[in-house]
Amino acid sequence: VFIVGIYDDIANLSPLKKIVGQLIAASIASGGAYSLNLRSEITSNSLVNFIITMCWIIFITNSLNFVDNHDGVATIYSSLIFLSFFTLAYLTNQNLLIALSIVSLGSLIGFFPYNRPEARAYLGDAGSLLLGTSIAVTALRIDTTAKSTLLSVISILVLLSFLMADTFLAIMTRIRSKRAIYLGGRDHIAH
Repeated sequence: VFIVGIYDDIANLSPLKKIVGQLIAASIASGGAYSLNLRSEITSNSLVNFIITMCWIIFITNSLNFVDNHDGVATIYSSLIFLSFFTLAYLTNQNLLIALSIVSLGSLIGFFPYNRPEARAYLGDAGSLLLGTSIAVTALRIDTTAKSTLLSVISILVLLSFLMADTFLAIMTRIRSKRAIYLGGRDHIAH
């Protein structure tokens, strides 16, 4: 997705080419080590799990890209998500996710002074698509079988509810006003 984002930042890819690149990346992640943790609780059909995982990755990836419409918003929100992922990973003793969360959070904190309002640097599609994919995949890897499954799942959904609500509201607004859903606009919660 990072490569798709770079191409989009440079050459302004069509939405179709962008989604094809995301589908390829999501299918690799979905078919590999990042398949659903909740497999038996959602469905016993591996094809259905694969499709659900792909849809999740693409939706969260594009949701973060949608939120990246105002200086610092995606950076702050991603920082809060990775701080929360760190906490959930710590509580469930997931050392790899603890490290990933700390590295991601540190990178975002280091980037924020350049990305805050009156920004001098931007995530662009390369940054927001990579961050969105990282968030989607990390959320799938949080161990929901340890301690309290329901609490972990609810925590992840609450963490990502802003992204999901903003995306849903922007899409609904654009559909109602007969605008293309993939074009930017000021119809976001942060505006």
